[in-house]
Amino acid sequence: MRDWLKTKRTQIGLSQKDMARRLSIAQPYYCEIESGKRQPDMAYSMMEKLATALGVPVQTIIDAEVTYKAGSSRSWRGKN
Repeated sequence: MRDWLKTKRTQIGLSQKDMARRLSIAQPYYCEIESGKRQPDMAYSMMEKLATALGVPVQTIIDAEVTYKAGSSRSWRGKN
C-alpha cells in the first residue's frame, strides 16, 4: 500500500476519482496504483503526472517511491 500517496492525496482534499481525473486514467486503475497492485516499479512518466497532480516536485515522488520500495522489500524478506 502506498500510504504516502493516500496521505498526500487526502491532505489536499482529493478523492481517488479526483486524482484519476487529474491523471487522465480510470478511477479503478488509480486505486490499484495507490494499493500497489499497478505500477509496482512506477514509471517516471507516472511520477511526473503524480507530481503535477499533487503540486509537489518530482523528486518528492521519487523519494517516496524509494522509501516505499525499501519497505516492500523488507516486508517481503520477512515472510521467508
